[in-house]
This record gives sequence, structure tokens and C-alpha cells, in this order.
Amino acid sequence: MTNSLRSPLLNFNDEEHKKASSQQEFSQGGWRSAIFIIGVEVAERFAYYGMSGNLITYLTNVLHQSTATAAKNVNTWSGVSSLLPLLGAFIADTYLGRFKTILFASLIYDVGLVMLVISVSVIPLRFRYVTFFFSLYLVAVGEGGHRPCVQTFGADQFDEDKKAKSSFFNWWYFGICGGAAAAMFIVIYIQDNVGWAVGFGIPAVAMVLALVLFLLGQRLYRRQVPSGSPLTRVAQVFVAACRKRRLTVSQDGHGECWDGEGMGVQPSGRTLTHTNQFNMTNSLRSPLLNFNDEEHKKASSQQEFSQGGWRSAIFIIGVEVAERFAYYGMSGNLITYLTNVLHQSTATAAKNVNTWSGVSTLLPLLGAFIADTYLGRFKTILFASLIYDVGLVMLVISVSVIPLRFRYVTFFFSLYMVAVGEGGHRPCVQTFGADQFDEDKKAKSSFFNWWYFGICGGAAAAMFIVIYIQDNVGWAVGFGIPAVAMVLALVLFLLGQRLYRRQIPSGSPLTRVAQVFVAACRKRRLTVSQDGHGECWDGEGMGVQPSGRTLTHTNQFKFLDKSTFSDDLDASSTTINNWRLCSISQVEEAKALLRLIPIWLSCLMYAILFAQSGTFFTKQGSTMVTKIGSHFSIPPASLQVFIGIVVVIIVPIYDRILVPITRNITGLPSGITMLQRIGMGIFFSTVTMIVAALVEARRLSIAKEYGLLDQPKATVPMSVWWLLPQYVIAGVSDVFAIVRLQELFYDQIPKEMRSIGAAAYLSVLGVGSLLSSAVISIVQLISTRCGDEWLVDNLNRAHLNYYYWLLAGLNTLALCVYVVVARCFVYKKIDGIIST
Repeated sequence: MTNSLRSPLLNFNDEEHKKASSQQEFSQGGWRSAIFIIGVEVAERFAYYGMSGNLITYLTNVLHQSTATAAKNVNTWSGVSSLLPLLGAFIADTYLGRFKTILFASLIYDVGLVMLVISVSVIPLRFRYVTFFFSLYLVAVGEGGHRPCVQTFGADQFDEDKKAKSSFFNWWYFGICGGAAAAMFIVIYIQDNVGWAVGFGIPAVAMVLALVLFLLGQRLYRRQVPSGSPLTRVAQVFVAACRKRRLTVSQDGHGECWDGEGMGVQPSGRTLTHTNQFNMTNSLRSPLLNFNDEEHKKASSQQEFSQGGWRSAIFIIGVEVAERFAYYGMSGNLITYLTNVLHQSTATAAKNVNTWSGVSTLLPLLGAFIADTYLGRFKTILFASLIYDVGLVMLVISVSVIPLRFRYVTFFFSLYMVAVGEGGHRPCVQTFGADQFDEDKKAKSSFFNWWYFGICGGAAAAMFIVIYIQDNVGWAVGFGIPAVAMVLALVLFLLGQRLYRRQIPSGSPLTRVAQVFVAACRKRRLTVSQDGHGECWDGEGMGVQPSGRTLTHTNQFKFLDKSTFSDDLDASSTTINNWRLCSISQVEEAKALLRLIPIWLSCLMYAILFAQSGTFFTKQGSTMVTKIGSHFSIPPASLQVFIGIVVVIIVPIYDRILVPITRNITGLPSGITMLQRIGMGIFFSTVTMIVAALVEARRLSIAKEYGLLDQPKATVPMSVWWLLPQYVIAGVSDVFAIVRLQELFYDQIPKEMRSIGAAAYLSVLGVGSLLSSAVISIVQLISTRCGDEWLVDNLNRAHLNYYYWLLAGLNTLALCVYVVVARCFVYKKIDGIIST
């Protein structure tokens, strides 16, 4: 089906594209091509002014906005559509070139106009507000790529002939005004006297005709090939001038002026003549400042000692502190917003929070795959952070601008956009930080401790500051602060980019695992004979270069070992078919994945308990006395801050005191094994549920004593500080379980799949959150059928203590299963050294 792409109607042949751009043949360019481009602009301006010229009338008469509000909305949209061309122009000059940018922008433009027609003709009026403005801003995005490129693309069709270009700009503006005038006369009349669907449909048709006209003239166009960011050359001038601000020109030629030729640089053709303005930049012309691309590439490929280590890791930990501040500031009090503002029931809100939390911790599996396979971790973090920022900004707009009757859709759309950004950001940042260190077990173990210290520090600050603002100032400010924090995280990430070690993705790492299973299946009947038939392949020879450090063979999952045996077909081949023959190290990578699956499954119950602190714990606190003194009330959700405080206190003690002591006893670099520490965390999570159940039983008895069972909004005369022990023990549990789950899924996973390993750890928490929703539904169903529902909205009549006891019992059973699984677990060995 791809053959159709070679049609001369739409030719994306890079070789022909470059040839046409470099030679600019006489058959291309000039007025023959410019007339097409002017025609495109006439049609586009007709579409634009036909759509926007009467916009304020639609907003006031149909959407019933006030005149002032409608005017502000029109001005805001107009401003955005006039600023987006800055981004569109940068993309065109740096990456795509003007032709492709116009093409893609026109498609977006068309989609936006078609959606606008659908919005005013099909969508019911009560939902139209959201769809109308979404379509409107989609048009603005298309406009942002189209508008700056078409004019420049038209001028590019002429040589440096001042007279011809001056004439072109005259006729260009003539065409713009002609298209706009026709739209103002025809389209606006139709909108006022026929209908808005037809009135917006005509501009949509005009824009489609503009795209067709643009494609019809493509064989005549001259095209410029983008050569990288043009802003880099400008920035180099200022950096060079700043570095040489003290340089003086001497008689012996020191500081000699460089004309851009020689020193391995080819002449670039026509040059600009020197002027005497802004003389402070003249110092840059000395050859003493050499931006040597070869050295840059050499530094990137060799990952010199100046990169990586704690110098770069500290930036990445700082990024995670800011991101966790944003995440917990946005999500920590989510159940309160859903129940108090969107008026959901407690059980429904808890399920929605758990579902969203589950999705946001499952999406990292996709983000990690993209990072390990295509983009690399640095680029994935960058793009994901941008999506994250957009989602948080949309969340602020949703709670501050969107009317309450439309807010449900926009709020959850924004929330899940944050989840998408989280899906790319979260698995990569942690792995990217660990990548800054060599295979030094002690340094990496310390990194993971301080990493979680940073996470909890950011989370604790958010729980204390942001949630208080949400409860006492407003939701717009309360969601706005996390948005600002995430922008700062992105800035901090970019500031440290010169120090980072970066891994280059080498294709899908899952392919290597799949090859092991396919090869083992093909050779399931192969036996080892005395004559060497079925000889084990170690990954060397047969034209294959040694890959460096190798994994040592283990005796688990022996059925996979047959994929390393060579048969007659392998022996007769001069090249390796990895779908038939795999190395020992490759097989051990597959085994490492299989060994982690039972650990993953046995930790799911722990993850269900982990999800309770952001839902029912918070609702518990909302029924209790929250005052501190006579004027200050602590928001119930802010008690989660004590989980972070406990982690912040314990991690330095553990890393600097307990680990050295246990290291002397056990001889292990990390003091105790990763699995032992995870098991301790699961145990403490059970204790957390037991304490929570006892406190809830005490709260219910007080409510009964004071006759508050049927007064759900009444405050139970019991201090919210009774909940503190369960939060503290939950923090202790996190120190042991979460930190080592992170390290286990980083350390035991194949090196090429470490982002996926981080995502797999996060997916434990994600599936746990989803299972928590399922458990709530099951408990509601069974308890309702038994005539006494446990999780009703009135917590004074609910049996939340029974629910906590149920979770504690299930987690005890899960701990027993975990102990059995952990005893059977075999740590991987690299060059014979066990990684524990």
C-alpha cells in the first residue's frame, strides 16, 4: 500500500528534494510557482476571516456569553493564533522545511474547521462549549504552521531580484485583502441569514481547496532544506563574544579576524559585509573559540569522565523532587475535589482516583518501551515533560474557567493527559539517573536511597503546602502551583544536559527475549550428543563480536537453554540466525525477566494497601477534629505529608548508619538483600492496616457514644492526630519496600530494558490501584447482599474497620506467598559476580 506514496502528486523523495533545493533549476521557482502560493493564501485568508470575522456574534448569541467575556475570548484566541507562528516557523526552519510544515499545518487546519462545523451542527448545545473551543484552537495550531511559512515560501521562489520580490509582496498583500474582503461580504452574510453550519462549512471547503491548490503546484516549487536550528548561530555569536570580552587585538596577529574560511570550513557562498554596530560581538571572530563538532561527538560517544556521576545525578534528583511536588500537589487531594466540587459519592470518587492512579502507573510500560526502543531516555523525558505541563495547565483552566456543568469532561481529559506525561517521564527519569553511574553497586544503592529521599521530600512539601492552599485559598491556585513546579522541573532538566550520560536506543529489547523463546521452541526436541552435536554457543565467533560483560549461566528454566545449542543447520550457516541460535547471556536475560514475574505478582497485595492512604485515610480524617489551636485547621489529605517526613528522616539514617553496620555483618554492599528489605516493607504495610482498623473502630465508638451515627457531616470529637501512627508506619513500609522494588527491577532487568524495568515496578503500583477499585466493588457487592454495606458515604454508618481488617488478612497471606517466591529467586550473575 506504500507504493501510492511514490505518486508524483505527492513526492517525498529526499534525494530529489535535496537536488531540487541545492540546484534550484530554472524550470522551478519564479512567478509560475508563486501564483499557486498566492492562490493558496487567498483561499486560506477567505477561510480564516470567514471563520473568525463574526466569531463574537456566535459567542454572544449562541453560546450566550456576555459581550465582555466574548470579546476577551476572541482576543485571546486571536493572540494565540498569532503567537503560535513563532513555534511553527522554528519547526520549519529547523526540522521539516517550509513545504512539509505547510502541508501538515494545512491538514490540521482542515481538521479543525471540519470539527467546527460538526460542533455547531451536531453537538448538543450543553456540550458545545468544549468542542467549539477545542476546534477553534486546533485551527489556531494549523494557522501557527501555515501562516509564517506560506509567505516566506512564496518569496523563496525568486532569486535575489529586489524588483521581483518587491512586486511579489505587493501582489501577496493584494491577495490577502481580496480573500478577506470576499469572506467578510459573503460568509458573514450567510452566517447571519442562513445558518452557522453553512457559514462555517464554506471556510472549511475553502481551506480544502487551498490544500489541493498547494499540492497541484508542488513540481514547480523551489524548496529549502532545513540545516538545523538557525537560532544556534545567533546564540553562538553571543556566547563567543561573552567568552572573549577581555580579548584585545595585538600587532602580532593575536585575535586575528576570521572570515569564515579555512580551518576545515568550506566557503558558504555569499557573505554579509561587516558593520560597526554592536561592536561588542566582534571579539567572536578570533579562531581561539572553536566549536569543534568532532570533539562534541567524541565526548558524546565516549562518555568522558566529566559526564555522569553525582554531578549529573543531582540535577536528575532535583527534577524528580519538583515533579513529585507537582504530582502529589495535583493528586494528593483529588478525592476531596471529586466529592466536594464534582459531587461524586465517596466510593465512586475512590474508584476514580484508583483507576486514574492505576492508568498513570501502567502507562510507563508504554513510555519505557518507546524510550528503550526509539527515542532514548533523554528525549522521552523531554517530550513527556511537555505533555505533562500541558495537562497541568489545562487542569488549571478546567477548574477556573470552564463552567461547572462542562467541567467533568475537561477535568478528566486534563487528568489523563497528565497521566500520559507521567507515563513517559516516570520510568525514564529514575533509570536515567542510575545510568549516570558505572556498575558500582555501592554508589547505585546509595543513589536509590537518596532518590527516594528526594521523592518523599517533594511529596511531603506538596502535601503540606499545596493541599492547604487547595482547601483554604482555592483550587485554581492549588492546581496552578504544581503546574509551575513542573515547568521548573523541565528547566532544571535542560540546565544539566551537558553533564548527562545518554544511552543510545538499539532497537526493541523485547526482540532479544522473543528470540530466546522462538529458538527454544524450535529446538525443543534437540538432544546433546557425544560428537558435539548441540554444542552450546557463548555468543562469540561465527562473525559475532564479543559484547563485553556477560551473564553467567543458571540452572532455572532449563527449557530455554536449548536455544543456545547449535544443530546441523546452525553449523552449516556462515551467519547467525538469532531466531534459531541465542547466546548464553541472551538466554539469561530472558530468564531474568521470568524470575521477576512471581515477585511482581506477589507484591500486588502490598500495592493495594499502598493505595489506601490517598483515599479512605483522607476521608477518615475529614470526619475528625482537624483544628490546631484556635485558628489553624490541617487539611486531612495533608496528613500524607508524614509518610514523606518519615522517609526523609529514615533514609539518611538507614543509608549512613544502618547500611554500614549490616554491611560489616553480612558482607553485602547494600547491607541486606533487596528481597529481604521488600519483605520487611510488606510486613510493615500489614501493621499499617491493623493500626488503621483499630483507630477506625475507636472513631466509630465515639461517633456512637455522641449520637452522630446518622449525622455524616458532623465532626466526630476525636483528634485527627489519631491517624498519625498509621501514616508513620506506612512511611516505614515505603522505606523498605518501595526503594528496593525500584532497585530490584532496575538491577535484575537486562541493561537494554532498564526503562521497562522501572515501568514494571511502577506497574505493580498501577495494577494495585486498579485492583483496589475492584476490591471496593466486590466488598460493596457482597456486603450489600448481606444487608449491611461496609463502604457507604456516611462513614459513621460504614464499616471501614472491617475493610481494613480484610486487607490486613489478605496481605498476610500475600506475605507468605512472597517469602516462598523470594526463597526460590536466583539473582543474576555478571561475569560470575552475584548481584544482590
